[in-house]
Amino acid sequence: MNHHPLQPSACHGRTAGDFRIPDMGVRCMREVATGLLLGALTAAISAASPSRAADDSGAPVTVARAANACFSDLVRVTGFAVPRREAVVIPDQEGSRVTDVLVREGDTVTLNQELAKLTPPPGKSGPIVLRAPTAGLVTEVHTAVGAPASPQAPPMFRIAVNSEIELNAEVPSIHVLKLNPGASARISPEDGPDLVGRVRLVSPEIDRKTQMGHVRLSLNTDQTLRIGMFARVNIDARRSCGVAIPRSAIDHLTVQVVNGDIVETRRVRTGLTSDTAIEILEGLKVGDIVVADAGTSLHDGDRVKAMFADDLDRSRAR
Repeated sequence: MNHHPLQPSACHGRTAGDFRIPDMGVRCMREVATGLLLGALTAAISAASPSRAADDSGAPVTVARAANACFSDLVRVTGFAVPRREAVVIPDQEGSRVTDVLVREGDTVTLNQELAKLTPPPGKSGPIVLRAPTAGLVTEVHTAVGAPASPQAPPMFRIAVNSEIELNAEVPSIHVLKLNPGASARISPEDGPDLVGRVRLVSPEIDRKTQMGHVRLSLNTDQTLRIGMFARVNIDARRSCGVAIPRSAIDHLTVQVVNGDIVETRRVRTGLTSDTAIEILEGLKVGDIVVADAGTSLHDGDRVKAMFADDLDRSRAR
């Protein structure tokens, strides 16, 4: 029996550059093209496999956890130290002159303490003594030995009753309605330590021209504050504690919440803010995880790999 050897492929031994193709050349070209196409598809699938795996695990995104925090609505103003209440001393009659001044500005006096002595007016006998009508701090002395004493002139002495000093601050009209007596404040004199105070009085009147109102702030301690001193004031107009997230996590009253590894866009209602955080009144609860940067191009249903900002900071520190 004669055995015929297997016939090789019609394309066997040919190359893409072999132009000496017989009648079966068309079939050869098809076989070559099919092989090349299958090879290309296999390579593409292999190359795409890592990307698909990455897609399945989600893109990395920085997140933050909603937490409890307290916020303050601060009103920043400036003012000057003034007596809380003031008593003035003037002579009763014309015609006297000052013979002796017994106190100076800054002295503390007691009730009925002698302040000055005057010559008697015409028709009177004996010296006249001016006395302190109250205990307190002498804030102004407007007289000197030999000066005339007249009830028509400015007061000879001004006394801060009981040495009580407070701050008179100007407040823009848009903030006046926020303030109430009892609100705490931090008072920062230019050349001294910070003092703690409280709003004592909110003036009901607004200046028509300047649109400024006035508040009086009492001080817990006033040993370092002097009449006329300038100070900056931060008034804690309102306090609120609740859910807080980074300010960067909110965009047009929406945040992106990460549930497991899926992004969900959620509307929220906001409250007070600080330099770095914002209060969330509705829409989030403590422990919710939000995308830390609202500027990302994420959409509902996107799969992400959450990475907390604190963890990233620690890894960089290493």
